[in-house]
Amino acid sequence: MTLSLIFVLLAGVANFAMHRALVESPDPIVQAAVLPIQRAVGRYTSYVCEFALLVIVLTVAARWTVGTIVLYGLYTMLNATVFALLTSRNP
Repeated sequence: MTLSLIFVLLAGVANFAMHRALVESPDPIVQAAVLPIQRAVGRYTSYVCEFALLVIVLTVAARWTVGTIVLYGLYTMLNATVFALLTSRNP
């Protein structure tokens, strides 16, 4: 249980870092996707959603360790893939 909580917490920190880097990216494709959402629901709403997801996953990880690690690990890998694809476009 403790190892799953540590894994989820570290993956959550990585997800927040990638999320912030993408939201604050000057890339026109990212800004075209982010700006309308920020105008509609607020600038920090995506951070609140990311935090809520992390809290939910930490709560579930206390009981369902293997499934939580697999699912949140897949979510983190998806975030990392999108981050790598979008940041590799800019030199």
